[in-house]
Amino acid sequence: MRSLSYVCASTGETIPLEGPDIWAQTAEGLRGREWSYTLGYRSLTGVSRTAREAELDLTYVRCPEKVDSTRRLFDADVAAGTPGTFDADGWTTRAYVVKAEPQTITPTMVETQLTVVLLDGVWRRETTTHHDPRTDAGSGLDYPHDYPHDYGGMSILDTVANTSGMPQPIRLTIFGPCVNPYVIIGPNRYEVDATIPASSRLEIDGTADARTVIMISDTGLRTNLFAKAVRGTGRGSGTYIFEPLPPRHEHDQLGWRIRIRPDRHRREERTAMDLIVTDTNGTPSGSYASWTLDLAYGSGENDFELQCPARLKPGCRWWVDGTGWGGIVDDVKTSVTGGEGELTYHGRDWHGLLASKILEPDKGKDYLTVSGTIGTLLRTVISRIGLQDIITVTEGASKNANWRFDRYCDAWSGLSKMLRASGLRLRITAAQNGVTVDAPPITAAGDLIDSDLIDFDATLASHPINHLICLGKGELKDRIVVHWYADQKGTLSHTQTIKGADERASVYELSNADAAELETKGKTKLQELRDTGSIDVDVTGGIDLDVTGGIDLDVGDTVTGRDNTTGIRVTAEITKKIIKVKDGIPTVTYEATTASTESTGETGGGGSSSGDGHAYYAGSGLTLSNWTFSADVTAADLETVRRTATEANKAASDAAAEIGGARDLAKQAGVKADTATTTAQNALAAAQARILDITASAPVTVTRNDETAAITVAQATSSADGLMAAADKKKLDGIQSAANKYTLPVASTATLGGVKPDGRTITVGPDGTITAQSSATEASFLAAHPIGSLYWCVAGNPNDHGGTWKEIHTIIGGHVWQRLA
Repeated sequence: MRSLSYVCASTGETIPLEGPDIWAQTAEGLRGREWSYTLGYRSLTGVSRTAREAELDLTYVRCPEKVDSTRRLFDADVAAGTPGTFDADGWTTRAYVVKAEPQTITPTMVETQLTVVLLDGVWRRETTTHHDPRTDAGSGLDYPHDYPHDYGGMSILDTVANTSGMPQPIRLTIFGPCVNPYVIIGPNRYEVDATIPASSRLEIDGTADARTVIMISDTGLRTNLFAKAVRGTGRGSGTYIFEPLPPRHEHDQLGWRIRIRPDRHRREERTAMDLIVTDTNGTPSGSYASWTLDLAYGSGENDFELQCPARLKPGCRWWVDGTGWGGIVDDVKTSVTGGEGELTYHGRDWHGLLASKILEPDKGKDYLTVSGTIGTLLRTVISRIGLQDIITVTEGASKNANWRFDRYCDAWSGLSKMLRASGLRLRITAAQNGVTVDAPPITAAGDLIDSDLIDFDATLASHPINHLICLGKGELKDRIVVHWYADQKGTLSHTQTIKGADERASVYELSNADAAELETKGKTKLQELRDTGSIDVDVTGGIDLDVTGGIDLDVGDTVTGRDNTTGIRVTAEITKKIIKVKDGIPTVTYEATTASTESTGETGGGGSSSGDGHAYYAGSGLTLSNWTFSADVTAADLETVRRTATEANKAASDAAAEIGGARDLAKQAGVKADTATTTAQNALAAAQARILDITASAPVTVTRNDETAAITVAQATSSADGLMAAADKKKLDGIQSAANKYTLPVASTATLGGVKPDGRTITVGPDGTITAQSSATEASFLAAHPIGSLYWCVAGNPNDHGGTWKEIHTIIGGHVWQRLA
């Protein structure tokens, strides 16, 4: 270390610590390094480098006034909450100086010991390299303006090196003008879908805790382009905008398609998983490397607790690219200590978002039923619950399914159950600027969890329920009964293979279920009763843990745990996934319920099995040899038996006393029942005595014989009322409805109906004969006076000559008639 200084963040002043006035000596405390970790079985978990304290000795030579001036600068940063920076030969780290204790004070020298908090846990050295585009004369396309270079094709322009042995974050600066610029470094493409004007620059910074993509104009205007940056499916996807530079001994190639001038800034340090946050509209607004998370989803939990530097509001979202970790903020909690506030965000994760939606049957339907391909069913449900703007369904399995959801179930449980029936599970993944779901096959992890590789807790259920008696509709002998059995391998059927002492039976009541429903639900219930074991697995380091071969499981997958010491193997279905993140470093825990169990080898006094039979294992004080159990009974064992017998005797005595009391109550109930019977008989006699006389009138006659009354009704006649005869009823039924309500229509050229003679030109005789009268005079009169004409006369009525006439008022005397028809 040739130079060391402290830069005050509050004032910008620099304090040289390598002399001639202030000396840090060899600064042993700052030279150390320390990893944070948790010890596991043959492993380290939660490995990270966090903030740590260090001691630094300073010597002030002939400058006592600088003791106070440096103290003020140190305190200013601590009070403002803005860490200063130690710089050692170009390597930097953020730090607070929180304590100073004088060690030696003389007229010419003051020795002080500082307590320093190194926040980053690492020292960083930024290396900046500038890359100019290659000029290919005559091979490119011209710009529309006169620039000293042309558009160029894909070219490898330069190389960059990372020889640190660890991935290192970088910062890229791209100068405009350019459209949708991207830079390829090694296997990764850094791309932003935006236009960078001339005199502006684009800064992609993956070196700080808060990852940023900012466009800066020539006037200093800063525009957040984080949402325009391509992030693929997160780190390692090949298109992640903040991808660290991988460690390589050889040089990485660097290339681009459009004319840009990238400045590359590389910081040597260890990076963690990046947190992506959005605004309330779901638009990504930033990325952070230092954050804390407690998330659980699956059985019983689907929520999270998050702490990060971002200021989020209810409705904001977050996620980790390429994973199913993410959710929506529902509550913001602030905790104030010593005037400083700390924000904690609570909410539903993506699974909790589904669980907060209820699948209701359509109006008038008993159940919600769907059919089609799995992708179609997922899209139908997501759209039905109104989440299509947040969650996009991608095509996965091409299976077809017909499914009936349970009444008023939540969407998460309903979809999980539907997919499980097809051997699939629900997978949620956040990538770029959205959340997708698909349905991959259930993963069977096999012997993935090995006691020699990783820590786990397994509970073995040796004798679960293997016979379930399902009772449905009906009473007593008419009740529907279905028997479900499980064999030694856990296969369910209606055939019993386990009998005797190994049989464990239980009753399942479904009093309203028919045979079909009892068949389905009974099988499901027996499977649940058999899932009584469990596996708890702790996996650290995220999804690429070398020691475990890369465990990345999800709710619905199955996993097998094997203890090589005892030979116990337990296969279970994962029911819960718990993710805890500290300073960006994840720890993943799985919880599972047992699907099947096995055991191999001998433990304790030995064990044995044959064919498909059950394996027996000797417990404490027992040995198994040649199919014979031998027991060693000690005095302690006999004392245990004596205490058990005493307790049992007392319990039996108490039970006998309770039975005696119950008999007394039964006798009292019998007396009350006899009294009730006598009262009922007396009431019946009183009711019968009240039936003294019944009076009726024709056609009804009544006769009485003690308690019996006979009623007779006579048949109706033409002169008397009574019951209708069958023949009369038949005739009545033959009359058409509304037959007496017929109305004869008026005849016309188009309708048959009745006509009315006028009595002059047409007459009807007594025998009904119609006669038409011919009158040439009347015909001539009507021909001479067409409809609408006027006729004047001194006296008379033209209606007598035919047609229809109306008299109108006149002042000339006589009568004026107008023909209307």
